[in-house]
Amino acid sequence: MSSGLLDHRSPSSQVDHLFVLTTPGQTRNALSIIAQFEDDPAVAAVVLGTAANPLLPDQIIEALHRAGVHGSLVELPVGPTVPIPERVREIDSIYRSLVASVPARRLWIANTNSHYGLLARRFSESGALVCYFEEGLGSYKPAADASFAGLSPQVRRKELVAGLKQALEQHLGFSFVYRAPVAIRRFGGGVARFVLSARRELSVYRAHSQRNRDTLIADGTGQLASFFEPWTEFDQIRVAFPELLDGAVFRSGDVEAVHLSPIESDVDLARSELDRLGSVPEALFISQPYLDRGRTYYGMVAEAVATAGVRSLLVKFHPREGPG
Repeated sequence: MSSGLLDHRSPSSQVDHLFVLTTPGQTRNALSIIAQFEDDPAVAAVVLGTAANPLLPDQIIEALHRAGVHGSLVELPVGPTVPIPERVREIDSIYRSLVASVPARRLWIANTNSHYGLLARRFSESGALVCYFEEGLGSYKPAADASFAGLSPQVRRKELVAGLKQALEQHLGFSFVYRAPVAIRRFGGGVARFVLSARRELSVYRAHSQRNRDTLIADGTGQLASFFEPWTEFDQIRVAFPELLDGAVFRSGDVEAVHLSPIESDVDLARSELDRLGSVPEALFISQPYLDRGRTYYGMVAEAVATAGVRSLLVKFHPREGPG
């Protein structure tokens, strides 16, 4: 992944619409919305990335350029959603620099949590309208969802316990159906992976401590407190199903339904894949990289497939899923 804050093309010119992207799904939705703009406005995009996944931002930027939209990288520290005070201050500094280098009339984001609250606040302070566009299923989460629960100690403890249970089942939940030497090697490797996962869960839990929260809220005359509350004050909202939005999450804004058309290159790729298969499958299973990859999950998948009543099924794995 290329380094640096931003590829400065025209730092003094103001863009009409600035989209902030992190995933291919957000990119497809943003391009679909951009295609529906009238009067040929000035549009640009920034792609948030970290050193933990250096290839994805470049792929997104390439997709933007193919669609005729200028995209640039904004590199954040690894773990940008974890509220370590020094990390949050660094992210806030990056966003303040972004506001200064790319003035925008409208900021478009597809997330409302953690560092996106800082981003929205900084652009709002600059006079920009803050707008929301469809992210996917996450757009329709209710306000009661755990991701909107701030830093409640009870919620964090539940998340820690759930994370440890998931790691335990994922790494040590297999059955000893192998001969002893193989089983011992598998068990040893599973223990090592479980320890790494447990350390990661504990590190995140400690980072979400009340002390860190108090430090950040007291810092910067309270501006960094935006990290802990979802941004809910939008000027425009463009999603596929406005009636499914939770009004407690999206408290204001001009809401409009949009038709999210697939990107032409994606359609061409799907057609070439169907041509390769030689027939059109009756059903499509789209996998998701849930944390629990144990027997319970795969048992549910197998049951769903067995009861689907179809003769042909195409399985679409998520980009983050490994070969295992």
